[in-house]
Amino acid sequence: MERSPTFALFVLNTGMKLGLWSRHTAEPSVKGECGGGSEICFRHDDAASVDKIYADWSGRALRVLQTPVEMDFGYTFVVTDPDGHRLRVYAMSAA
Repeated sequence: MERSPTFALFVLNTGMKLGLWSRHTAEPSVKGECGGGSEICFRHDDAASVDKIYADWSGRALRVLQTPVEMDFGYTFVVTDPDGHRLRVYAMSAA
């Protein structure tokens, strides 16, 4: 388990991970959209993979909430699917 005052990461026995952010500190900010405040995250090995997926997804019917950016945990972007669900793609920082 990883914790901070505004985040908790639970690693399940299957290897699946569940991350919970404070609604008030999540970036980009969480709005009361159809998909709620939840996020499905997809981990990739490197920033180049994240950029490749961003190029593909930003050309589809997905609304971009956050363009690729380096954050404290890694390189990431966020889009919403047509139903408003948040989808995050990221590569962990090497640390």
